[in-house]
Amino acid sequence: MAKGQRILVVDTPDGQANRSLLSAIDGMARRHPEMNVRLFSDGTDLRLAWSRPIPANVKFEDATHLSPSKQIAALGSQMRQVHALVARGQDVLLFVPWLSRLGATTGDVTQLDLSWFKEFFGTGRNCGSGSLTLLASVPDGPDEPMDRLLIEELGRMANAELWFSSASTTQAPYPPVDFARSCVQREGLLLT
Repeated sequence: MAKGQRILVVDTPDGQANRSLLSAIDGMARRHPEMNVRLFSDGTDLRLAWSRPIPANVKFEDATHLSPSKQIAALGSQMRQVHALVARGQDVLLFVPWLSRLGATTGDVTQLDLSWFKEFFGTGRNCGSGSLTLLASVPDGPDEPMDRLLIEELGRMANAELWFSSASTTQAPYPPVDFARSCVQREGLLLT
């Protein structure tokens, strides 16, 4: 994972990838205490999935108790804070698990305005003196048209994609990574 990347993670419907990502984020936060790590959740309290004491450079924003419109506003507030840190030359990693659940988006996806999601996901940058790395996951559920639409639209903006498979396996890694669909690097998008 490079500074300033926009990484789309396509998770299994049971959320196994998010738990694995938390373990990886924990390792990065411990190896790089100068990095600000922000985790924003509208569902599961991510602190419960953390296996060790939480490092001082990790901050949680739990919006579970907020109404759908206030969840979007809370993430907007978080983004303003993150942008201020980046402007001061700091490196920030922001993880938003199951982005499509934010704001409890329902209804006819053909009528859905995706501009907010695109604007949010498009903010990942390496700005020279500071960087914003975005890690957002979307579950790959066959019955959720919103998830499929976000995967398609945000996949065009991502400079890296990590796909997980729900296929059962006894071999590492777990959850299984779909290498045929993953590791798509679009280096030209790092500066756009």
